Amino acid sequence: MKLQALILGNEKNLGRKIYLWTILSGIAYAATTLLLTWVVTMVLGEQKSDSFYFAYTTAQLFLTVGFYGMRVFQASDMKNAYCFQEYCSSRVISCAIMMLASVVFVLINGYDMEKTILIILVCAYRGFDAVSDVFEALYQQNGRMDLSGKSSFFKIAISTIVFILVFLLTKSPVWATLFALISTILVWLCLDIAIVNEFARLQIDLKNKRVRSLLLACLPLCMGNFLCNYIFSASKFAIDQQAVTEGIQTIYNILFMPASVINLFSGFIFKPMVTSLAMRWGDKKYHSFQQTLFRLTLAVGGLTLLAVVAGYFLGTPILGFIYHVDLSSYRWHLSIMIIGGGLSAFSTVLYYVATIMRCQKQIMLIYALTAVLALSISGVLVKYWGLMGAALGYLLLMLFMTMLFVGLWIWQIKKAYQLERKDIH
Repeated sequence: MKLQALILGNEKNLGRKIYLWTILSGIAYAATTLLLTWVVTMVLGEQKSDSFYFAYTTAQLFLTVGFYGMRVFQASDMKNAYCFQEYCSSRVISCAIMMLASVVFVLINGYDMEKTILIILVCAYRGFDAVSDVFEALYQQNGRMDLSGKSSFFKIAISTIVFILVFLLTKSPVWATLFALISTILVWLCLDIAIVNEFARLQIDLKNKRVRSLLLACLPLCMGNFLCNYIFSASKFAIDQQAVTEGIQTIYNILFMPASVINLFSGFIFKPMVTSLAMRWGDKKYHSFQQTLFRLTLAVGGLTLLAVVAGYFLGTPILGFIYHVDLSSYRWHLSIMIIGGGLSAFSTVLYYVATIMRCQKQIMLIYALTAVLALSISGVLVKYWGLMGAALGYLLLMLFMTMLFVGLWIWQIKKAYQLERKDIH
């Protein structure tokens, strides 16, 4: 009971606590990617760390199956169309599919034993985020997103520390990932399982017909997110498939870091607003809804502009110093990728908006069209222009996807105002 009370805390200054823990968890998420890649690069070297980078990229792709696009759907389910037991049961199924898909992937590609084990372990380690995510969405539904941030922060921080310590002792990313996974599970048991009964009864029923209904409802979101992650990672996969110079995968991932941070920070700003925006949309407060989105657009644009300027003048020297890699000839590559990161952040905000508007099928269509473009151009660009081709491919894909999301946004808003005018008359 004391542990429960300590985790739950009180609801004084709840708004501040929500933003504090959301920011802390986001910083921890960004820092863990930076720290893990930095430690692995420093210990194994620029060339030998490629396998870990690729395993991490692959895990991120399959993680979309585990998440199943359900977080925003669950957090914005203001009418409780589905209960927590149904969300939880569906997540068990999606995570099982995720792990099965990762096993099939490594078997098809015929990687050596070490790379196979590493990819599966990293998928399991990152996949546990999808397990805890359903609990975090429950807290958000109940107005306690501070608990979501708190839970996420401690799982990330502790597992990262464990990974680094074990890796420094063993110099093996396999053993480090295994112990990081175990630590994540232990923290989840101590945090989420300890307080979940305060909000809902934890029960798994895989035979429930409504679980199937929920999975079908979110299938377009899952497919869309899978395609979206492939789009973000298309250049990385193209580098792996084209068998370009060893170490290029590592350099690309280092340069990609600032772009991913922009997306992350836009998430800090937007995630706490999902539930309130869903309420405004449901209550037909379209003007207020639009004002908030306009402010978010300005915030993402301002952050991107600052990042581009800082990245051009300071980015490569700082990243090169951190990773002990010569990046002096990659200044333009970094700038192009940061612009792409800004567009990616804006498209992610619009993805959340489209989910609130329940445009699952349109989201999937947008990602499908962009994925076709990614499949068409990524390999060719990398083959003929190497790392610059990978950077340009990322920028072009983000631009194309953002334009489609903006079109969907305008179409849905016009449609909503037209329906409102009909109701008045």
